Amino acid sequence: MKVFVTVGTDVHPFNRLLKKIEELDKKYDFTVQYGSSQKPKIKKAFDFCSREEMEKYLKKTDLVISHAGAGSTIYAKRLGKNIVVVPRRGDSKAHADHHQFELAKTMAAEGLVINCENVNKLEDCIKKAKKMKKKTYLKGMIKGLKEILKEWKVYEKE
Repeated sequence: MKVFVTVGTDVHPFNRLLKKIEELDKKYDFTVQYGSSQKPKIKKAFDFCSREEMEKYLKKTDLVISHAGAGSTIYAKRLGKNIVVVPRRGDSKAHADHHQFELAKTMAAEGLVINCENVNKLEDCIKKAKKMKKKTYLKGMIKGLKEILKEWKVYEKE
């Protein structure tokens, strides 16, 4: 099974996810975009790529494992990919706040992603994502984003 892993372009490293990917490397065919994190001991790993290159990787993969970034997740869903999201948490120095944690919960509640808050359960989450019905629509995701933005008082209904 081909799995594309992305941690996005954030300046905060996401080494706990990448260490788990290294542990599972013999079981899956991983391609890893590791950003500002420590380079994982994976054959196919790179730090950053263009949007066009990202699209090529996403189109060739069977499953995506991603930080719970809205951009990465929406892009993968548009291409019809099942996704395991591992949210960065502000208290772990992997991010400035908990917004990815909140977004992951919302998207999982809509059946759009598998939320894997504990990297030690990543393999179980991969198995669940393989069985997931593919959903390419974004209605639920957009609704969830609006709710989070309202809570943060960034979005007001016109």
